[in-house]
Amino acid sequence: MKFMIDLFDLPPAAPGKTDTSKEAAAYITVHNLTGLRRKVYDTLALHGDRGRTPDEMIAYDFGDDINPYSLRPRLTELRNAGIAVDTGERRPNRRGRNEIVYKILKQSL
Repeated sequence: MKFMIDLFDLPPAAPGKTDTSKEAAAYITVHNLTGLRRKVYDTLALHGDRGRTPDEMIAYDFGDDINPYSLRPRLTELRNAGIAVDTGERRPNRRGRNEIVYKILKQSL
C-alpha cells in the first residue's frame, strides 16, 4: 500500500495557464504599466520591429541598473498580456547562446 505521494507522479505545473495567471495578465494593459514593466515596454517600443533580446536590453539600454532576473519576468508578463511578442528571431547573447527577440505588438499610448 502506497501512503506517500511521489511528486514526480504529479503532472507539471502549467505556467501562464492558471486562472490567477490569466487574471494577472488581463490586468496588465499598456495604460497601467509602471516601474520596470514601463521601462521594458518603452525600450521595446523604441526599437520597433527590430526588437530586443533580454541581453541586448541589459548591455545597451539598462547596463548595470537592472538585474537579468528582474528583466526576464517583466518580458514574460508583457508577452502573457499580449503587449509584447516573440518575433521568432533569435540572436546570440554575450555567451554565444541564442535568445528570444521580443517586440511590442500593441503600440497604443
